[in-house]
Amino acid sequence: MFNKRVARKRSRSQQKNLLPYFEAFLRRAIPFVMAGIVVLVIALFVRGVLLSVPYLDVKDVKVVCNKDASDSLDFLKNYSMLKTCKGKNIFEVDIQGIEKMIRRDHPEFKSLQVNRVLPGTIEIKVVVRIPVVIVKLSDYYPIDSDGYVMSPRTKFAGNLPIITGLTLSKRVTVGSRIDSVQVKGVLVTLKDLQNIKALKTYGIQRVEISNINNFNVILNNGLEVRIGEGDLNNKLKRLKMILEDPKIDKNNLRYIDLRFKDTVFGTR
Repeated sequence: MFNKRVARKRSRSQQKNLLPYFEAFLRRAIPFVMAGIVVLVIALFVRGVLLSVPYLDVKDVKVVCNKDASDSLDFLKNYSMLKTCKGKNIFEVDIQGIEKMIRRDHPEFKSLQVNRVLPGTIEIKVVVRIPVVIVKLSDYYPIDSDGYVMSPRTKFAGNLPIITGLTLSKRVTVGSRIDSVQVKGVLVTLKDLQNIKALKTYGIQRVEISNINNFNVILNNGLEVRIGEGDLNNKLKRLKMILEDPKIDKNNLRYIDLRFKDTVFGTR
């Protein structure tokens, strides 16, 4: 019993000792709490003003894309969320929701940003992948220089080379990347071929792949260039010399075979 009384006295003594510290803490904290309340009230007031000013109502939706994109992206303005945002206060527009919706429908876009541009414009900034070749699989899929797959409905300027004979272990989906040694090899070779000025006169119609290292390039005039495997740089130099040689009638050639040490020509 005596011990309990002593314990209660000690407890009351400790509470009395802590009371001054608590009161000092309150005196220091109250100004900060009051300042916080004032800031909150001001923020709510400013928010109310901004949401009620007609000057900040959305009046336009603007689509900005990279200069190389040949396909008009004005169709993005037809999204339901964008149609309903006109006349709405710009700060009430769910730009993250709009961006998420567009990304879902267009995974082939390289990058996408939806921004508020004061006083009343919603801006959609898109970087479109530029196709450099078409891969023939279950459909004709354009792909860019990094191997990313684009929609078969993608519009592009001019005629692109078509890769045929390609076999993939995985199903191709729009927005995915074709991780194939064959495709990587063809993309590198096509880039090197584009540096041959004389080749631009003819243009590349398609690339036929038979295995990883062996493929043929068919020009627009029907001329077949058999590249084969290995020593690609030397073969491209030989091809450049042949195409630039005015003594060789390229229109009379059926194929140029670069697979051997000495170039073999096949006439029509």
